[in-house]
Order: sequence, then structure tokens, then C-alpha cells
Amino acid sequence: MSNFAEIEYVAGQTLRACYEIVSQLELAKRNSDYLVEVLPQIYVLVDENGTIWSGNNVAAELFQLDPEDMLKIPLSGLFLAESWQIMRAKLDAFIDLKSKSMEFELPILSKAHGSRDYLWHLTPYQIPTSVGRLTCVIGQDISQIRDTEKQISQIFASLPIGIVTMDKSGKVVGPYSAYTDYLLGQTELTGKSLREILFESNLEKGTVDTIFEGFGCEDFLFESMKVFFPKEISVSVHYQGQETTHWLGVAYHPIFVGGEVHQLLVILENKTETVKARRSFEQRNSEEVRMVNRILEANRCDDFLLETSQLELTALVERLSFAFENESVRLICRTLHTIKGVTRTCGFSQLKDLAHSLEDVLLHEYQDDIEVNVSDDPNIKSRVFEIKIEFKELSNIIEVFSKRDGSPFSSTINTDVRTKVRASVIEPLKSLGLSRGQDEVDALADLLDQFLENAEKKDITTLEDSFKMRAVKTMDDVGKTIDLHFEIESCLVREEVYRGLSEVCLHLLNNAIDHAIETTEDRLSASKSAVGQILVNMHREGNRLFCTVSDDGKGLSPEHIKQAALCKKIITDEEAEGLSEDEAIKLIFRAGFSTATLVTDVSGRGIGLDAVTETVRELGGNGIAVKSRLGRGASFSFDIEI
Repeated sequence: MSNFAEIEYVAGQTLRACYEIVSQLELAKRNSDYLVEVLPQIYVLVDENGTIWSGNNVAAELFQLDPEDMLKIPLSGLFLAESWQIMRAKLDAFIDLKSKSMEFELPILSKAHGSRDYLWHLTPYQIPTSVGRLTCVIGQDISQIRDTEKQISQIFASLPIGIVTMDKSGKVVGPYSAYTDYLLGQTELTGKSLREILFESNLEKGTVDTIFEGFGCEDFLFESMKVFFPKEISVSVHYQGQETTHWLGVAYHPIFVGGEVHQLLVILENKTETVKARRSFEQRNSEEVRMVNRILEANRCDDFLLETSQLELTALVERLSFAFENESVRLICRTLHTIKGVTRTCGFSQLKDLAHSLEDVLLHEYQDDIEVNVSDDPNIKSRVFEIKIEFKELSNIIEVFSKRDGSPFSSTINTDVRTKVRASVIEPLKSLGLSRGQDEVDALADLLDQFLENAEKKDITTLEDSFKMRAVKTMDDVGKTIDLHFEIESCLVREEVYRGLSEVCLHLLNNAIDHAIETTEDRLSASKSAVGQILVNMHREGNRLFCTVSDDGKGLSPEHIKQAALCKKIITDEEAEGLSEDEAIKLIFRAGFSTATLVTDVSGRGIGLDAVTETVRELGGNGIAVKSRLGRGASFSFDIEI
């Protein structure tokens, strides 16, 4: 083929391709024009003066013209003078701001149908023209929607249900049921923000955002989002001069325009009485569950430990009430810490959790002022009351268990009995005034009185079983195996001494288990026996009782103690530099000191040896002496008056 023929062939192919492209473009234009013509909404292209340059069949019908005859006629012919001024202002603003879109409602005056409500959309026409910039004006007839709203307003005006419509900004639009005002404690809701009144003032921000993200979504997406909308909302309202709470059931029904959620119909149902009844049932059910738990926990507890714990908790709850009314946060926390220790080892979980929760609140809210009195704090008062009620319920159950055969409760002498014996027997014997034999009668009365006094005392050897059971629970909690040894000499002490001694030794015992004794792996690495050893020794010398709790654990590290005290800001850097090893070890008795890195039921609160030392002093002791050999163990010793 010659060069000329080849060029002629290529030119022919190019012309045919161009023809095909032009044909497709003309077809696309015809399809586009057809789609515009058959649109169910008004569609016109207008210039900056509001003159029409193209329009569809719907627009032509409203003008009562053929589509070809609409060229260069003013759009204002569809509007009343006042409405056109608004449309003209909207067009000018749209053009001046070079907006991508604008939406608003405005009625038109149709020669065939009269005044109609329309929703208008303005968008820029993207294809360049010889007449300059054109704007696409699309109008959708929403008169039927508005008529339906009017019918609905007439129907639900008297219904005892809240029905209200809001737009995407959250404002109330159109009519709403009169009952809505009562439910929300409002008047004249139209134009107000339902988003603020109902949602933002009663829900978290994320939940509110989820509701309003539904606007503009299609049907399927909105329905999937609606699953996360709140179904009940609590609203505080003022009614007849009083503030009350309405629980509202909320349903959401979308109103679609152009296939997207345009508005939201919110239906509110007064569920206040229903919620109250449900909560009352849940509360009764919850109380029944708590009662069952108390019974099960008391039943699992050893009889002797049950008796001992009740006596200790009785005194501790009384001390808590006194501390709340008269003493500081520090002393309240000290009592709570002991309550936690007793309830933890006995398995009284509900009482333990209440004490733990109150301790949390106190240490968080009053951490900078632990010496303050909080008797005027209603929150603390309420929590103390909860502890007292829980202990009362628990005590009632323990009393039932005390009547079981073989229960150690039956061996105790009731305080009321002792008082009555003294009043009806001993005192009358001493006041007989016999001329002969009165000395023998007095001796008999004194002997009986001494018997009652001894009956009121408790033998400290009974502490061994209590210590063992509680220590086993602590070992289970921290995952350690330890051999416990007790050398306790028989000695009768008053009830308050018995309780104080139990409190101090139990704390020292728990400290040894949790802090002193190493894990099996660490002990073997240090060439120690796999199982740790703890010894509790108590013996009497004259009118004093000497007590020691010793272990073969890791001992006390002065440097570690100093660092912990620095971290807790118990001492300054300057004070730390000048401390000897003995002085550093004594820091463990400072208020707030703890070496625990984690807060647990056993330790980490900083309510420790300072509280124990105070108890020792209250029992007539001079404090606690400590001896330590790093890596070999430590011992804590004290003596008290008996």
C-alpha cells in the first residue's frame, strides 16, 4: 500500500470514530433531556436575573406553556410578590457565595392548583454556556406532606402521647401533640431545640451524635443505626411548682425526602410508672439475691470464725459510726481497712465490697486532707448507713446459725444474763448486813462476781483457729504456700483487748504473707526451703502480754523503704539522705506508707502499720518494735497491758 493510500485509510477510520463519538454524545444528550423532561419535580435552568433558559414538562405545566415556549420567561411568574423576593434573595446569596448547594422551603402560586408548598434545591449548572453561569433549580411539591401533618396534628392533639417532628438541626418543626409539652415540661415547643431539651441534657454526647448522624442516610442504613438509639430517657421537669422525673419511652420514625432521612418523627410515651414498677421489682429481686448470698456465705464459714467475726464486726461497725461522727478520714479508713480484713477472710463479700467502696471514695476525695471530719458529707453518711444495714442483715442470719446444734455461740454467757445476776444476786448478798457470817457471804459474792468477770473474758488461745483460717484465705488470695506455727500461752483477757489483739496480729500476719514471704521460685533461687515459715508467739509476764509475729522471708530493705517513702512523698530527698538503716526501717510506721505497687483487697492502700501501732497504744502498749535481716526474715514485737 502506498503512503497516500495508507493516509487515506487512517483518515477514513478517524472520521468514522468521530462520527460514532458524536452519535453517542447526541444520544446521551437526548437521554439527559428526556430524563429532565420526565422528572416528577420542577426542573429549570435560570441565569443570574432569574430568567429561564430551559425547563422540563412539570415546570411548563405550571406555567401552562409548552416546554419550548418557556425560553427567556421569568421564574418569578410562579411566585407571589413576597415569595419571589425571598427566592430572589436566595438565588443572589447562592451565586455570590458560590455555594455547592442550597435547600429551603417556599410556596408557589400555580394557575392550575393554587398555592402549593415546595422544597427547593439549588445547584450550579456545570456545563459552560454562552449566557454565563446558570443555576439548576429543582422544586419538589411537599404540599401533601404538609397537609398530612395538619391532619396528624388534628388527630393527635388530644392523644396522651408525645408526637413531635424535628429537623436535622434538632429544632421542632410543624405541629406536635399537646401532651409533649407536659412530658418535657415545656410550652410552645415549635422552633425550640429538641436536641437540647430531650437529648443533650439527658444523654452522653456520643449517643446524641449517633442519633443525628442518621439524618441524610438512606432507609437501610438508618434502620441499622436506629438499633443504637436510646429507647428510654429520663427527663427532669418542673410540674406544679415541684421538680419531678419523667421516664419516656422513645420511638423514632424517619421522614424521607429524595430517598434520604429529611426529618425525624419522635414519639414519646410516658413510662414513668412502668419504670418505677420495674425498678421496684429489680430491687426486690436484687435484695433476694443478696439475702441468698448472705446465707450461703454464712453457711460456708466455720462456726468458730463466724462467732469471732460477728463479735469483731459488731465492735468495728460501732467504731465506724463513732469515727464518722467524731473523728477524721484517716481513722475512718483505718476502721474500714480492718472491716475489710475480717470480711475478706470470712467470705462476707457484700459487706467487704461496701467497705472497699467507701474507702475508695474517702481516699480519692479527701486524699489531701485526711484529718478532716466528714460528718456533714451526705454521700459518706449514706455509705456508712449502707454498711450498718448490711451488717444488721448479716447479723440476723448469723443469729440463726448460732442456734444450730454444736454451735460455739451456745457456750457464751449473754451480757444481759451477767447484768441481771449482778443486780439480783451479788449486790443483794453484799447488802444483807448480817451480824454473823456476813464476811463469808461477801466472800461468796466476790467469788461469784469473779466467776462472772472471768466468763466475760476470752482465752487468747482461741485466736489460733481464727488466725489459721484467715491466713489460709490470704494465702489463697496471693497464691503462696506457707507453714504457720503458733506458740500461744493461755491467758484470759477482756473482750476489747481480745478484739484489739486479733486486729493487730491479723494485720501483721497478712503483711508477712503478702509482703515478706517470697514466692516458691524466689525462695529456691535464694537457696531457701520452698515453703515459707511464720511464727506467732504470745506469752504473759506479770500484767503484760508479749506478742511477736516473725517470718523467714526476704526481710526489710532500708533502701527500698526509702524509695517507697519518697514516691509517696512521706519524706523529702534531703531527709532521705540523712537516714540511718534503722531510721529508714521505721518509715514503715508512717501514715500512708506502702510498698505495694498494686491496690488489692490485702494491701496497697497505705492504711497499714501506722494504724496497727495506734491500736497497740490504745491497748496500753508503746508501739511495735521491728528486727530484720535482709534476705533472712523479720520479726514484729509489741506488748500490751492485760
